[in-house]
Amino acid sequence: MHWIEDVSLIGTQAKWVVNGCAIAAGVFALLHALRHKRLKATATVVVTSAALVMLSKYLIEHVWRPFPEAIPWQIYACFGGAIIVLCLAWLHPRTPWMVLFVVMSLIGALGSTNLVYQMYPNLAAFEKDKYSKAMSVEEFKQAEHDGGLPTTKGVKLTLSLPASSKFTPRDAQVYLPPAYWQGEKLPVIVLMAGNPGSPSDWFNSALADRTADDYQKRHGGVAPIIVSVDATGSYAANPVCADSGDKKVTTYIAQDVPKELKKVLKVDDNPQHWTIGGLSYGGTCSLQVVTNFPEAYGSFLDFSGQKEPTTGKHDETVRKFFNGSEEQFKAHNPADLLQKHQGDGTYRAIAGKFVAGEKDEDSQHALSHLNELALKAGMDAEYFTVAGGHDFSTWRHALEQTFDWAAQRGGL
Repeated sequence: MHWIEDVSLIGTQAKWVVNGCAIAAGVFALLHALRHKRLKATATVVVTSAALVMLSKYLIEHVWRPFPEAIPWQIYACFGGAIIVLCLAWLHPRTPWMVLFVVMSLIGALGSTNLVYQMYPNLAAFEKDKYSKAMSVEEFKQAEHDGGLPTTKGVKLTLSLPASSKFTPRDAQVYLPPAYWQGEKLPVIVLMAGNPGSPSDWFNSALADRTADDYQKRHGGVAPIIVSVDATGSYAANPVCADSGDKKVTTYIAQDVPKELKKVLKVDDNPQHWTIGGLSYGGTCSLQVVTNFPEAYGSFLDFSGQKEPTTGKHDETVRKFFNGSEEQFKAHNPADLLQKHQGDGTYRAIAGKFVAGEKDEDSQHALSHLNELALKAGMDAEYFTVAGGHDFSTWRHALEQTFDWAAQRGGL
C-alpha cells in the first residue's frame, strides 16, 4: 500500500484536482442556486462574499500586516469561492448536492494553500511517527530507564524553554537520534519557523526528522540533535526577532535557548559545534543572532530570509521596534553589522549557508547580497539556490543539502 502514501499533493495532477474542485464547486453551486430561482439571494451572497474577501485582503496586508510577505491571490480566490459555496449551502440546507459542493470547495481552498506553500508533499506526510516516535518527556525518561527506546529511529519530544525576558515562547520540538540514549553528547541544530508559523512546522511540513533519520541510518544512529524553537511568541506575531522593550527575542535565541537546553539535555556544550537556522522569518532571525551574538553559535542556515528585519515596511519596523531610531536599527541589522566589522575578525569563526528557491526572486536578491557582505566580513559563507519558491519544498531541499555540512561543523 506504499503507493497510497506516495500520492503527490503538490504535483501537476494535484493541481488539476484542486483547481477542478474549486471551479466546479463554485459553478455548480451557482447553477443549483439559480435553478431554485434564488437570483436575488445568490447575487447578494456573491457580491457580499467578494467584498468581504477584498476587505480581508486590505486589512491583512495594509492595516494589520502580521506577515512580511503578501499572501498570494490564489488563496484569497479559493477561500472566497468556498465562502460563497458555504453561504449558498446555507440557503439550501436540505439539498444533498450542496454538501458535495461544500466538500469540493474546501478541497479547493485547503489544496490551493498547500500548492502555494508545499506544506504536505504527499499523503505520507500525514503519518505520525513515520520518521521519529513522538513521546512525552516522562515517557522518554521511563523508556530510557527501561531500555525501551527505538533502535532504528529517533524520538521527538516537546520541551519548555523559558525566556529570561518577558518574551513568552511556545514549547520547542526536539528530535533526538538513537545515539543520544547510547550516551553520546551530540551537537545541536536550533531551527526557527517562519511567520506565520509554529515550532512544529519544521517536523510537520519541513520534515526535519526525515532528513535526520536518513542521516542517522547512514551513520550508525549518530546525528545532530534538532531543536525547533519559537521566535515569534504566537502563530501570527512578528516581533522581527529583535531585542525590543522588555521582550528580548534575539537574546532568547542566542543565550536562553542554549542555556535551557544544556539544563535538560546531555549535549555537546561547545557553541562552535552548534548551528542556528531557520526558514523565511526564521532565516532572517538566524543571521540576526550570529551577527549580534557571534559567540553564541558556530554556524547558521538562512533559508529564504529577508534582506533585513521587517514587518513589511522599513519605517514602521524602525518606529515600532527601534524607538524610531535609524541608528538603533543599524546597530542590530545584520547587513549593517557585517559592513561595520569588515576586516576586524569579529565573524571569522562563523560559517553559514544562504539558500533561496529558484522561483523566489526577492530571497535571491536579499541572500546573494548578504552572502557577499558575509564573505567580506570574514565569514566562511556560501549562497546557492534549490528548486522551489518561497515554500516548504524549498526548505525541505535546503535542509537536505546542508544537513551533512551542519553535522560536520558539529564535529560529527
